[in-house]
Amino acid sequence: MTSPCPDLIPDALWEAYAETVYVFRDEDSVGLLRAGALPDRTTEDVLKREEEACGAVVSAAFPQHGPLAGHEGDSAALRERLRADGYRYYAGAGIGMSPGDDAEPCFFVPGMAEADAIALGRAFGQNVVLVVERGRPARLVAAR
Repeated sequence: MTSPCPDLIPDALWEAYAETVYVFRDEDSVGLLRAGALPDRTTEDVLKREEEACGAVVSAAFPQHGPLAGHEGDSAALRERLRADGYRYYAGAGIGMSPGDDAEPCFFVPGMAEADAIALGRAFGQNVVLVVERGRPARLVAAR
């Protein structure tokens, strides 16, 4: 898979992001999202219940650029930012497929538009965000 910005995100790293599985909890169900795949039933149910057509997966873990680069990130600050901006969110994790990958905390945010997800990703030093639309494959989008 080819990176849209190989000078900032090498192809191998882009491919690792594309293979990541994003999970979140909704009461007794688990939502599962992956770039290029349709949202699962739990995700579709959450979007429908929240009366939203779209959403995004955002993270503050392991920032690649910006003031937090090189640190573990700040999920608590991201959670506070989401609250302050009036978003409902569902805590989750991004799970890489490479041996030794640690699960990274993330949030599924119903109603978050692509442009807002990119801006938030940039603010928290992320390379990518995952954009979700009801009935369409999830899309990995560069935030750099």
